[in-house]
Amino acid sequence: MDQCRLIAIFFLNFPLGWLFHFCVQGTLIRHLWHICIGLTLQYWCYGEGVLHSFFMTAVTYALMIWLPRPTVGKYVMWWSLFYLCYNHLYRMIYFFGDYNLDISTFTMLQVCKLSALGYCYQDGGTEEAKLTKD
Repeated sequence: MDQCRLIAIFFLNFPLGWLFHFCVQGTLIRHLWHICIGLTLQYWCYGEGVLHSFFMTAVTYALMIWLPRPTVGKYVMWWSLFYLCYNHLYRMIYFFGDYNLDISTFTMLQVCKLSALGYCYQDGGTEEAKLTKD
């Protein structure tokens, strides 16, 4: 069943992309299109597991607000990795040996994105003289 959803979403993206390219005009409408279609497809694929994605992102933004900017990158990375490990351990304990599509497949990508966001935010507050050439 999960493979059928993935294949259906893959082929559904072609007509949705065509519709987006030719029919959706304006920046605000395009942003709303991506939010609505993205959340709909993600909910169809992962169900209520989408809430894990929202929780992970909300805690990351809270860390970026409350922690000192020079150290926020490592804390965001460790939070993201911790939550990913939690998702994997939960899956191993309760669904070991099963093939099912759960939110941990999406949170693996989200760890990379949120960690990069934390380090970019940290670098944005660092004086240019203290940054390396990389």
